[in-house]
Amino acid sequence: MSRRSSRELVPTKIYTPSKSIQTTKNYVLNEKRTLNKIKEAANRDIDIQATLKRGNLIIQFSSAAFLQFNTCFDQYFSSNQSLKLTVHERFDLSKKLSERSISFADVSNPSKQLYRVNIFNTTCRIEVNGKQFMSFIDELSKIASQMSNDVDYKHLNTKIKEQCDFLLSSINNGHNSSVVVDNNTKISQSKAVTNAAAGSNDIKNPKVCPKCTRNCLSRSVWCNRGEHWIHYNCEKLKSEMINILENNLDTNHYICSICDIDSIDDKQVLSVNSPT
Repeated sequence: MSRRSSRELVPTKIYTPSKSIQTTKNYVLNEKRTLNKIKEAANRDIDIQATLKRGNLIIQFSSAAFLQFNTCFDQYFSSNQSLKLTVHERFDLSKKLSERSISFADVSNPSKQLYRVNIFNTTCRIEVNGKQFMSFIDELSKIASQMSNDVDYKHLNTKIKEQCDFLLSSINNGHNSSVVVDNNTKISQSKAVTNAAAGSNDIKNPKVCPKCTRNCLSRSVWCNRGEHWIHYNCEKLKSEMINILENNLDTNHYICSICDIDSIDDKQVLSVNSPT
């Protein structure tokens, strides 16, 4: 197990447009890996799967369901007058969007965060955390009610996989191709392939804590599965565990709560099947 050294790190470049904070990370996304992750999400048997784990609400989607959820999510909160949203968008060096992090606060008390929603494009997953993260469930039910039952997720997932295969073939052959997914739903173009193919929740910059998005200068532990640092406080580690981590430097087997999704208790899972 490893600890974070206290050496100085180069901060990321941040600039603030009118509606969001945008950060350019010092890496370029791996297109092949990204497309394969989208294909993996398109192969999921369950289109929407919500889980409560360690004080976080984790929702995993199929690629098609993620596409529609993202659209309805943006439409719903763009008209919400009771919440103040601060959007943080992260791009790679080629300006491809890798993830979004949205902080929610009440308009009457905008400085106090209620909860945060992290949207990971490639793995088609969102994570909700914060002191009042359970209140997002009320908003979630309203967003779900706006999602059209006419969308054939199975068909759209098949089209997404076909386009991913086409792009992978083009990359292997040294060609560049644009991607459009034709379908008979209200979703006319597959952002799950264009935008999500440009994004990834892979923690490409291991210096940045994936929960608070701040640099890990100290008081951090290395996640062996995700290959990134994460703060003790963000992991809610007790002093006994911290002492174990700091005194057993020869073993690198720590897996953080974000990467340890596979150990979910089945009793906590809420599933939504694809419409037929």
